[in-house]
Amino acid sequence: MGIKKETPLQLTLSAAEINTILDGLASMPYKQVFHLIARIHEQINQQTQNPNQQAPHQTD
Repeated sequence: MGIKKETPLQLTLSAAEINTILDGLASMPYKQVFHLIARIHEQINQQTQNPNQQAPHQTD
């Protein structure tokens, strides 16, 4: 039995590895990858923001 597509997963990657992934995604059609790139940027921003700042509330 495999993992469902909707199952959230957490990966630990270096900045260089993430940049390699983003470089690969950048060569794909925008319509197919823009949401994924946005999610990656969102999570990076959440992890690297100033601890004195409040995280923006997510409205899904």
